[in-house]
Amino acid sequence: MIAGKEFPDGQVFIITGTRGDFSFSDVIFVIDDLTLPLNTLVFNALSTAQEISYTRIAMPAMRSGFMAGVVEKTVLDTVLAMKQGFLSFKEKYPDSVLTVDIVVYADTSLEKLIKDNIGC
Repeated sequence: MIAGKEFPDGQVFIITGTRGDFSFSDVIFVIDDLTLPLNTLVFNALSTAQEISYTRIAMPAMRSGFMAGVVEKTVLDTVLAMKQGFLSFKEKYPDSVLTVDIVVYADTSLEKLIKDNIGC
């Protein structure tokens, strides 16, 4: 629920705004109620970036950290689900030039799994 409204799992929003002295633009949010497969959420985010002609984005290692183990049971399961989202994206947009930097917070083992399995 955002501002009193409910949105379907997997819906994507692009947000621009200001909070105090901090401003931000072009932030892609994906609603994750933990009912859709992670690969679908990753695909939705990447597809939205592609459709609005972004050439580079940063995205978090979704469902790691606080949500680790809730749906995907292991870190490797999470990384492989993300990878499937990337593969589906490349299948739909084979000529895409979108560069994705996956953001990992203080977890070198997760960072290594992502580099080994996804390549970001």
